[in-house]
Amino acid sequence: MFTYYLMISISIATWLYYKQINKKNRIIYGFIITFLFLICITTAIRKAIFIPIIFWFAYVFIISINRRRLIGGILKVILSIALILIGYSLLMYNEYFASTVGRRMEGFIAGVLGTGESDNSFNIRMLLIKSAIESFMTYPIFGYGFGAFRDYADNMINIRLYAHNNYLELLASSGIIGFIIYYGIVILIFKKLYIRFKKLGNVMFAFGIALIISLLANDFAVVSYLSLPYMTILSILACLCKISIDNNTENISDEVRFK
Repeated sequence: MFTYYLMISISIATWLYYKQINKKNRIIYGFIITFLFLICITTAIRKAIFIPIIFWFAYVFIISINRRRLIGGILKVILSIALILIGYSLLMYNEYFASTVGRRMEGFIAGVLGTGESDNSFNIRMLLIKSAIESFMTYPIFGYGFGAFRDYADNMINIRLYAHNNYLELLASSGIIGFIIYYGIVILIFKKLYIRFKKLGNVMFAFGIALIISLLANDFAVVSYLSLPYMTILSILACLCKISIDNNTENISDEVRFK
């Protein structure tokens, strides 16, 4: 849960960074983002490292969506990828990071590519994912039972855990009906935020869009539909679809405000 709040904090700090006009404030938020991201790296949790990066990529692309800034946004993303790869290579010279972050990353890549030896957590996740798919194929309409996938996994593979994938957990537990209802709401919020961003050009809506993209990416590695913080964030984003914003009175810099 700590890493979850950490990822949200980095996302908010990134949004505030781009809202700043004052160079001094940008430097302060830059240090905050760097510090929080370093904490994410020290946790050696893969999603804690990847999700803030996904948010940043999504946010930069969204606010650069008009033609004048799109090329600049793409260049920033490419430069950031290069810096991340360089930073990762430098960190691997440190014994602690090499034995924690490096080992987990190598195990993850080996598991995905099917080469080398994958780490134990990845192997367990793959077993749970396969079990969730089998459960959905057996009970495709209404699922095995809401929140009951761990019982199914316990019976089939003797591992009493959730699926570590929100999409498959929902399909296995509540079937295609529950899946459509749940993600239909998320897509509706996303659509309304996008419409408001195109109409008003306010980066608050861009923040909401990028955050939803990050949460959807995060759902590949966690089960979130029973998470109170996750539901709170979705509720806030739903409220953001309805609040009234007066562009004539709000002080937003030209750098972050688009028509």
